[in-house]
Amino acid sequence: DMGYKELELFGPYPFSTQKAKDIWASIAPLVGFNGSGYFDRDIKEVKNLLDDHGLSSPSAHTDLDTLINKMGALGEAAHTLGHKYVVLPSIPDEYRKSIDDYKKIAETFNKIGADAKKNGIRFAYHNHGYGIKPKEGIIPLEIIINNTDPDLVYLEMDIFLSLIHI
Repeated sequence: DMGYKELELFGPYPFSTQKAKDIWASIAPLVGFNGSGYFDRDIKEVKNLLDDHGLSSPSAHTDLDTLINKMGALGEAAHTLGHKYVVLPSIPDEYRKSIDDYKKIAETFNKIGADAKKNGIRFAYHNHGYGIKPKEGIIPLEIIINNTDPDLVYLEMDIFLSLIHI
């Protein structure tokens, strides 16, 4: 009734890796709630809720560890809920300390994208401000864009604007 037609879910999910679940548990107090994924509901119940309210969920955010290690389960869930994309909303700090790290993550993204494609879904990366701040004289997001296969890695772009006061 509020006008929303689409939702983007975020994990961890019941099939997520334990590492992902532990990380979420550690940050839940900071964000003020501990529900995520399917909010303690069965996946079929989530699908029914979406359908009952005329909603779709074309994409879902998840974590790097689950993308690397649980793509089969992620793909199965995506098909059940109608996700066309599984999205990494942020590169963990430890994977983006240097330009070499960004080159390695681009390789990882290509592997994740290929695995997603095999599972009938698409992998996307959702950038944040840290990727547009130069590091070692290079814009990290350019490394990702220039070193990933556009048929395997899609972008869910945040656009950053700066206001100039004259």
